[in-house]
Amino acid sequence: MQVRPPTVRFSPWAVLTVGILFCAGDAWSRVGATLVALVTTDPSAELSHRVEEQLEALGFDVVVLNPPATGAAGPASLEQAARNVGAIAAVRLVPMAQSVQVWTADPVTGQTVFRELVTPSGQKPSDASVALGAVELLRASLLELHPPEPFHPKEREAPPLACPPPASAPEERAKEPQLGVAVGPGLDLGLAGQPAASLQMAVWLRLSGRFGARAIALASVSSGRVAAAQYGDIAFSEQLYGGELTYDFTEASSAFVPVVGLGIGAANVTVRGLAAASGVNLDESTWVGLPFGHVGGGWAPTRGLRLRGDLLGGASVPATTVCVRQGSQCLDEVAHWGQPFVTVSLALEVLLAP
Repeated sequence: MQVRPPTVRFSPWAVLTVGILFCAGDAWSRVGATLVALVTTDPSAELSHRVEEQLEALGFDVVVLNPPATGAAGPASLEQAARNVGAIAAVRLVPMAQSVQVWTADPVTGQTVFRELVTPSGQKPSDASVALGAVELLRASLLELHPPEPFHPKEREAPPLACPPPASAPEERAKEPQLGVAVGPGLDLGLAGQPAASLQMAVWLRLSGRFGARAIALASVSSGRVAAAQYGDIAFSEQLYGGELTYDFTEASSAFVPVVGLGIGAANVTVRGLAAASGVNLDESTWVGLPFGHVGGGWAPTRGLRLRGDLLGGASVPATTVCVRQGSQCLDEVAHWGQPFVTVSLALEVLLAP
């Protein structure tokens, strides 16, 4: 047997052997999974000590046994020695002959391997070389029972693309109305007495953000009346046209939208006197300016429709006085209109969001 330098204490293959033992499966987790029986005729010999030290350094548990007093030195007796102590392998040393026998078994499959290392005649290797040879022989036997899987270098695979989570469709936001058309009835409370009923129409246009512009048209559909003492009853009616700038306190798409506004308009007021005992008759009309303020609100029961309630208040410029005249002379001021001017209305508004 060729003598190897004694400077090599641990073999990389022997370390791999220990890894095989720890990865062999559940059967290797039993008490004897790392137990090796060292059978030698001279436990105190230097060779026995070296083999025991190297096996323990590799993580094996070692039990030293004397060979049986009778029986041939072969695989059967070595196997029996290992099985008697529950070892996974047995190593037989013959210090005088410097020979080594190794028996190993796989508890899972039941396979066994027997190997022998004999020193060529005429050579006397060192104890360190024989000890290393014994460990390498045990390693080779274990690798025969548990050969490593062939290594196939794989091409570097590109990491899988991370799929973003499925994007949920953004909640559809209601479009802001840009235009509104409202029509509804109203009452003119600008003259004491029975108020005049009117029909009102308004067109609203969104300008920017919550600011908008609103055009208003109002026409009497029934005359209001006021008692003028001995002159009889006086009927009045009007037509009003105006425009205003408005501000919504909430988004125009909200369910409830309070609104304020300031505007200016022009009104045509007509008064008629009914014949009385005096026989004085009136049938005159006049145009007046009408600055006004607006307070209101709208409630949307469904998208695109809104119920509105509005109150307009202002004062006519100049003041409108109902005067009973005889010729060019004013006999009596019997009523005033537009001081103040107040009208309330309810309307249904259609909203458009082009």
